[in-house]
Amino acid sequence: MATHPKSVYVLSFAEGWGRFNYYGTQMILVLYFTKVFLLSNSKSLAIYGAFASFSFALPILGGLIADKLLGSFRAIILGIIFSILANLLLSFSIFKLFCFGLGLNTFGTGLFKSSCANLIGALYHPEDIKRTRGYTIYYLSINIGATLGPIVYGLISAYYGWNYCFYVTALGLSLGLFFLILNKKYLLQAVLAPKEKLLTLNLIPGLSLKNFLYFILLLIGLLLGLPFLFPEIINPLLISFTILIFFIVLFITLKHPPAEKKRILAILILGLFGMLFFAASLQVGSSIILFINDNVHHYLFNWNIPTIMFTSLYPLAVIISAPFITVLWSKLEKRNLNPSTPLKLFYGLVLAALAFIVFSLAAAFAYPLYNHYYALGLIVLGNLFLGCGELVLTPAMFSAINILAPSTIKNSMVGLWFLFVAFGGYFSSVIANFSTQHISPNNLIENLNVFQHAFLSISLATLLLSFILLILVPLIKRLSDIKTF
Repeated sequence: MATHPKSVYVLSFAEGWGRFNYYGTQMILVLYFTKVFLLSNSKSLAIYGAFASFSFALPILGGLIADKLLGSFRAIILGIIFSILANLLLSFSIFKLFCFGLGLNTFGTGLFKSSCANLIGALYHPEDIKRTRGYTIYYLSINIGATLGPIVYGLISAYYGWNYCFYVTALGLSLGLFFLILNKKYLLQAVLAPKEKLLTLNLIPGLSLKNFLYFILLLIGLLLGLPFLFPEIINPLLISFTILIFFIVLFITLKHPPAEKKRILAILILGLFGMLFFAASLQVGSSIILFINDNVHHYLFNWNIPTIMFTSLYPLAVIISAPFITVLWSKLEKRNLNPSTPLKLFYGLVLAALAFIVFSLAAAFAYPLYNHYYALGLIVLGNLFLGCGELVLTPAMFSAINILAPSTIKNSMVGLWFLFVAFGGYFSSVIANFSTQHISPNNLIENLNVFQHAFLSISLATLLLSFILLILVPLIKRLSDIKTF
């Protein structure tokens, strides 16, 4: 441990609580809105999709704020403070305050998430080979937080009440904030704020530009609660945002020579299929959690497993399968059999399709005729397939961006990938809403039929899309014009 800067562990600890906050909150949303605020499934799913979309889209804005105004350290501190305040708003269980809390939470996540990884790298000398291991520590903290969030939220909500989930998160984030402030000296030196002198200027006596910016950013975060308060504006917002991003990408692409334009097009094609993967996989917090909560007996011996805890299976599968996937690629590489990057995305989609075949079987075995352990085992297996699929697909996508993106826009292309994931989150809620619209209360057999057919339809659609990608692999390789791609 002594070989790494101490601040790496501090940032990783804070990031772990950040992911604990995000995944814990995201995975309870559908149940919270249906059980506490008594919203319909369709409205709850729309809010779930918006939360997932904003949380992946806003790091782009957070990165710009850090790069152009505040610097990485201040952006991280402000993001954590916003998330702490957000959790306090969530804890009141008042609908309007809860919605504004969600908006502030997504903005806090955006400020924090975009700068933390950058600051980790800045703590090492440019030629220090320990940087990769430092990022391994950081990535491990992400997955630990993502796994523990739903588990802890599930246990606390079941035995103490929903509000205590948000108190625990606020306390954990406060601990992260405390240790970051203790290391302020080292972290500020790692990445200096671009407008350091300008930030100290007083607009009026007693009000610096820095504090004025903090107030404006707080206001923006709270205003982001409006789409959660009025779900009907989510679609127009996302359509407008999509059009804006389309023209920005078009403008960026036209500035590059023909060979680079083709490679950017290859990234966009792969990103589109990656988006479709997340539209399927993020069902774990929407249609799948509704299926488990209302239709599956989740007793393990004499213990009634809190429904939310099932959402931890997905990130846990990522952690468990990581060493096996790494060894697999290594062995295939030695035999010159390592699949190309587009093929890895194909395999990721196939694994997602297999996962939903398994979930469809789980719905079939959830009938009272069968022992409920069959359904529980199949739910675990389905999440394992999804976790493996993400581990195969996501690193391949980052590799594609690293190989294909022109050096001047690599960061923008990474940001664009997060936007694809954001839209995947939105489409996941659309799919879940469509899949569950025929659910009726107190009709177990009919509901199980609905979920069985819904999961099978998602599987077949994902499988079809995976084979479309397979057909496009030669085209993508020609666009990349790189033999090793």
